[in-house]
Amino acid sequence: VEIEFQKKKIALHITCIGSDSPGKMEISTDLIERAELLVADSRGQTQERGEFATAIASNIVSADNVVELGELVVKKELHRSEEFDNRLTIFDSSGVAFQDCVVAQMVFEKLQQEEQDQEQQKEEEE
Repeated sequence: VEIEFQKKKIALHITCIGSDSPGKMEISTDLIERAELLVADSRGQTQERGEFATAIASNIVSADNVVELGELVVKKELHRSEEFDNRLTIFDSSGVAFQDCVVAQMVFEKLQQEEQDQEQQKEEEE
């Protein structure tokens, strides 16, 4: 699906998850060039495969302008800060196994906690 990006500024976030090998792309380099925040799970990996690889190789964007996911989490100034934050942001997930494992663990722990909370609530109601 091709997204045509108008000049009108609207808040838009795109998460790309299918470009896991060199040469594969889901979005145009024009869209990448217009983005105000580029995030990747791995800066090194996104230079060799993924959405930003072609744009970086063609000098459309610099690898230095790509923020790693861990940096984004820590740097609050990069987060959307207000209701009308109209930036175009793009996240390129080319796959980092360690991150996948950490996220899976966090989801598992959250589900366990919710189950315990529900059991405790049932006990209190009885």
